[in-house]
Amino acid sequence: MANNLNFNDQQNVKAALLEYEKDVKINGKFKIGTKKDEYIGNVAHIYDNVNDNEEQVFVLTNNGQGAQQNAVPYTASDEARAQIHDVTVLMKGSETETSTQKLLHDTFTDWVKTDLPAASNILGPNGAANYATDYAKRFTRDKIKENLKKRDETADYNISELISYPFSLLDKNVGNNVKSFVKSIRSNPITNAYREAKANLYGMGTDILIDSQAKFPVFIGATILKEYNKDRGTFPPPQFKDAAAHLKEVIRKYPNAKIDLYGHSLGSMNIQYALACLTEEEASHIGTVHLYNGPNAYSILTPEQKARIDSLKYKIYNHIDHKDLVSLGYQDSGSKESSGIVKHLKTKNLKNTGLQHMMHGYIYDKDGNLVLEKGTEAITRKEIIEERMKVYYRLKDKLQKTGGGLSSSERIYLDALQARLASDELIRVVDEGLEQAQKSKAQLDTDLEALEKVLHTVPKGFILNLAEVEEAYAQAGATKQTIVTEVREKFDNRLAAYQSLSNEFHALNEQVNAGIELLKTKDQEIAGEMNQWEQLAY
Repeated sequence: MANNLNFNDQQNVKAALLEYEKDVKINGKFKIGTKKDEYIGNVAHIYDNVNDNEEQVFVLTNNGQGAQQNAVPYTASDEARAQIHDVTVLMKGSETETSTQKLLHDTFTDWVKTDLPAASNILGPNGAANYATDYAKRFTRDKIKENLKKRDETADYNISELISYPFSLLDKNVGNNVKSFVKSIRSNPITNAYREAKANLYGMGTDILIDSQAKFPVFIGATILKEYNKDRGTFPPPQFKDAAAHLKEVIRKYPNAKIDLYGHSLGSMNIQYALACLTEEEASHIGTVHLYNGPNAYSILTPEQKARIDSLKYKIYNHIDHKDLVSLGYQDSGSKESSGIVKHLKTKNLKNTGLQHMMHGYIYDKDGNLVLEKGTEAITRKEIIEERMKVYYRLKDKLQKTGGGLSSSERIYLDALQARLASDELIRVVDEGLEQAQKSKAQLDTDLEALEKVLHTVPKGFILNLAEVEEAYAQAGATKQTIVTEVREKFDNRLAAYQSLSNEFHALNEQVNAGIELLKTKDQEIAGEMNQWEQLAY
């Protein structure tokens, strides 16, 4: 949707999680909050197990009229669909429920027919076997703890009810007090530690069982799947191919729309493959792509497919939690041999495998943006700048090839595009540096205040008085002037330089954009051409 360019990371994560909404219906409204700009769209079409491959893809339309609008489905007229300029596509991750025949089939198809063959090709059969057994062990431990907790909670409730019942007959308040007392007795550090140990003991037993009973069969199965698919030419999995066909149909149905995509886990892999299958013209319809905690599908693509997804790299933000077992196949930093710009996230280490995978370990800053793993921030920023500048070079080559040389208006546009891309990215870099410097300044002020107090305090156990302690510090060169005031002044000067640089770049950016708009106002012909070229560029 058009407004997602202004979303912070937390809002984009909320948008991605909409793919897990229950009982999605045609024309259902999808939004991530109550604000007007947090409306995503209405469900216009649902792909669900179209060819018995258990994909779930939701297509949302947004005509810019807010949450009061209706969806514009595939059955609408060509004219009505041509009026839609914003479409959001959500591709759902792997199913884990088995309570109905449909969900059982969905879970089996996602994991055995899709995830396992993909993992076999990304990691090799042995890597796939290790991954599957590790995931199974962690998943089973979580389920054991969850079931034991439910059983203990039921037992606690029944015991407290039983003991408090006679007292409740005499006095209700006394009964409630007894009930609370019994609950407190059964919930204490010793009891909780015992329950944790019991769960871990059961977990160790299942670990041994899974290693002995599951690892080898999974390895054999992965090997057979890989060879079978290679011999029959049936790789990639059918669900990937369906996802690619669906995305192509979305583009055909809404020919004037920018398509934004969100996918988590298996949904991420489906999107990676679907994007790689687009033609150059189809790829020009893609807006932004946000992927979360999915395996790296890049290695299973053909050279032609890799070239296509590489051309879209600057539009794809691929968020990876290295503590999540499903986020496999990536390097520790950077985006080499990967789909899109890979953001290596700093995350909390959760005990629950499912919560880790479902993005509960993500850490956000005060502005709602994801915190990157230390040491990867500069690499990620450099990659974003490089990929966005490639847009300029690709468009320049295209214009030169089509016209046998650049016209004056084309040169004007390319100059404007280069200036805008450069100033936008430089501002981001400078502002990030300024924000980091401001954070460091705040921490420095706190540390200097503490240090100043130390200078005016007699250390415990010293027999010297305060004046003598201060004199001793001074003789060693440690005075308020040397270790507090001068340090603060140096950092304040550096911070002022950052602020001045930021102000200058913002002023430059305003001049660049004002100059472009002035040019468009003076020359309507160039304005029209620039608007067309922007469609090619972005």
